[in-house]
Amino acid sequence: MRVSRLVIQSVGAGGLIGLLVLVLLLRLNPEVEPTAAQLALAWLVWFCWGALACGSVLAILTGAVVALAGRRWRKTRGLFIPLSAAIFVVAAGTSRLNADLHQAFLSGSGHRTLGQDAVSWLAAAVLVMLANLWAGRRSSHLGRLAVVVLVFALPLLRLVWQPTPGPGEHPVAANPLGAPSRPLLVIGVEGLDANFLLANAASDRFPSLQRLVNEGSWGVLHPGRPFLRRSLWTTTATGAYPHRHGVKSRWAWELPSLFSQPIRLLPWTPAGSGWLLPWGLTHRVPTPPSLLPPLWQRLRAAGVPTAAIEWPGVWAPGVIQPRDRRAPEAEDVDLGADFRSSLEAVLEPFPSDRDAIWASVLDDLAELRTARERQPQLTGTVWVYLRALGTFRHLLQPRGAADTAERAVQEVMLELFDAQLHSLLAEAGPDALVVVVSPYGLAAPGPWERLKRLLGAGGSWHTSARSCPDGILILLGRGVVPGQRARAAQLVDVTPTLCYLLRLPVAQSMEGRVILDAIDPHYLAITPLRVVD
Repeated sequence: MRVSRLVIQSVGAGGLIGLLVLVLLLRLNPEVEPTAAQLALAWLVWFCWGALACGSVLAILTGAVVALAGRRWRKTRGLFIPLSAAIFVVAAGTSRLNADLHQAFLSGSGHRTLGQDAVSWLAAAVLVMLANLWAGRRSSHLGRLAVVVLVFALPLLRLVWQPTPGPGEHPVAANPLGAPSRPLLVIGVEGLDANFLLANAASDRFPSLQRLVNEGSWGVLHPGRPFLRRSLWTTTATGAYPHRHGVKSRWAWELPSLFSQPIRLLPWTPAGSGWLLPWGLTHRVPTPPSLLPPLWQRLRAAGVPTAAIEWPGVWAPGVIQPRDRRAPEAEDVDLGADFRSSLEAVLEPFPSDRDAIWASVLDDLAELRTARERQPQLTGTVWVYLRALGTFRHLLQPRGAADTAERAVQEVMLELFDAQLHSLLAEAGPDALVVVVSPYGLAAPGPWERLKRLLGAGGSWHTSARSCPDGILILLGRGVVPGQRARAAQLVDVTPTLCYLLRLPVAQSMEGRVILDAIDPHYLAITPLRVVD
């Protein structure tokens, strides 16, 4: 086989990779509904992209393999069909992996279709090899040409025969749910998990943490995969999975010459999902805001005094309120001189991390001050987000008994966190429903991240949420079983549970369930569950 033929076949196999990538992108983004002309143009663009980006790599790899075969390489028949069969097998595995990885990001029909794609690509690999074997036995050049045409037609036939399911997401208006039966205080905490909470709640130095565990009902929250921080926080506030609220990524990618809708969800690949888009034809834009209203917006629509200060997520303008942006020097009074000196002392051994931790502390204090100014007495709902504890854990989480300096920082940060909880609980009053929620916890870097760092491709050795450890939900107030450890729940269960405890109806757009084992049986007996549009 001549080198020129080898290069041509490798480029063709690379074009097949591009076509399969396009099919996978359309499966993961059902809101992108191209016309026939747009699909034909996209077919050509992704074929050319695959031929250039992947075909060149395949040519080098296959050339090296053939060269190592020595004299036998001249007797080697065409490599296109074996390469195509191998590519279909890899596509089957990639489709199965993405179907499992993005369950919360796809509707039921979308997840089912992506799983069926995995079976179809395996069948395509067998069909291509059998057709090539039949053409080879007959020594039919026309038959071989038909097999080549079949290889490139199969992805298109699959997409036309089983089109991408329609989007499961539709905008929902912020219709009022009514007035809650009592005030509501929701405290969102970055990076809090059960292991960290229980390891510190037993200490008398942190009485507010003790109170939450002893008097409240708590349990772990499963965040789901893959880790997309703002999507998880949006799910917590709306009670719906990403395939309903639409926040599926940090960024979206527009291809105005090909599709009218931006691409939001990219498939997971070891090489990095951003490589799967044609070079030069895309530009990154902010991801569209949530299509579903958060709970506080529905309460605000009912006339309930509500303060939601910079709650994480992707929201339309006006949904959340900005915190006070006054200069950090103005925070000295709120912080206190004693605590400031203590934090300065324990952070002295960590000059590279000092600024980040201080910035998060000041942000939390600014948010608390803004909530007090806009809601002097808790008569409605307040949603507060605290990030300093998560920032500390990410940068300086102690990993062993020898990390005494990191443990000193942990003690000071926990004192601050406990003091903030004490202040919020005191302002909430005895009648309020208090909720502490963290959609995900923090853990040591996983094996893949460790390998990257050993090879010099990763960052510093920080605690990470990428492995998606469980988060936590704590409920405190009337109707909640005190000292109860509830069964594990999903993020979508938070909002329906809050609605039920506030004697509000649950909206149909909320896909979760009420966490019944955290609620007092007497309250369950006298409080009916209502559902509205």
